[in-house]
Amino acid sequence: MRTSPTSIESFSQLNADKRDAQTKQRSGHAFKLVRVYTDKVVPNPHNPRHIDVEHLEQDAEFQDLVSSVRTHGVLQPILVRAQTSEDGETRYELVAGERRWRAAMAAELESVPAVISTFDDSQAQIAALVENLQRQDIRPIDEAQGFRTVMDSFDLSESKLGEMIGKSRSYVNNRLRLLQCDPLLVQELQLPDSPVSAQHALLLQGIEPAARGAFLSVIKETGAGYNKMLERKKHWDDMAATLPALVDGAGSEDVRLQAAQLAAQGVSREAIETRLAARPTKVKAAAAGPILVETAPLPVYAVNDLATIRLVSAAIAAGTPDPQIALHKLALALEADLKAVRRALKGI
Repeated sequence: MRTSPTSIESFSQLNADKRDAQTKQRSGHAFKLVRVYTDKVVPNPHNPRHIDVEHLEQDAEFQDLVSSVRTHGVLQPILVRAQTSEDGETRYELVAGERRWRAAMAAELESVPAVISTFDDSQAQIAALVENLQRQDIRPIDEAQGFRTVMDSFDLSESKLGEMIGKSRSYVNNRLRLLQCDPLLVQELQLPDSPVSAQHALLLQGIEPAARGAFLSVIKETGAGYNKMLERKKHWDDMAATLPALVDGAGSEDVRLQAAQLAAQGVSREAIETRLAARPTKVKAAAAGPILVETAPLPVYAVNDLATIRLVSAAIAAGTPDPQIALHKLALALEADLKAVRRALKGI
């Protein structure tokens, strides 16, 4: 059976007036430490830290928090502001501490310790933003969305918001730039264990879309750091301007993608250009059946043909160091054989 709200809050009354007066004198706001019923607390609709409520049961860290709260209670008070509904009932909107409150609900606690503030709407959002900024596990994309919400809601500039939260204007600007990134990068930033950082995302956004996926794959597969990928991006930018001369003609997009994949892996420019120069040319093979005229259409030679694979394997086994060079030599040999066949057909 519930005790009255008065008795629930009574423990905080000792020296409360003095504490409230001192706090208000320092900050201009009154704060009061009380206990509030868990079912009288409502979430903050503008919480910059996204909480996936539907999957909290599968969140191991949250379940550990629930166990701790069930055993020891909520040790750190939540921050709320009082609101009176149309029917005259008092509710408490969360400013900070939503996970603690949800853990208390899951642990079936009747009440939680709370600090009641006198924040207005803008102050409440700023307080929630600052509280979450102090957490190491806040995702940069959540932080960026929190910045945008507060700025749009209260018409704040990047500089003004930076002053209010203790961050530089450039920091705020770089976070907001994340919201303009490729949707694939934004999705990657929303994953809890992704190796893609905010710096990575802004770096990859500066790469042409056709090559961006190659760099993203390398980061995800190897966990390569920002500085390493920055050097490889510069390497790619320098090479990309002169690359068209090497990839003109059919299949140029595939070759450009191959070059981007090699650059993302840190392969030197010289090695990339050597591979591109030695790439196999398209060779035409005789069509099935007798060829009656020299201009008869010939199908494109399939490099994955079984006979081709055997010949390439033999060439590699014979000591050719690079498969691309082996394919190139094979193509030249096949082209020479076809010319000989055509000459023989002319003599029939």
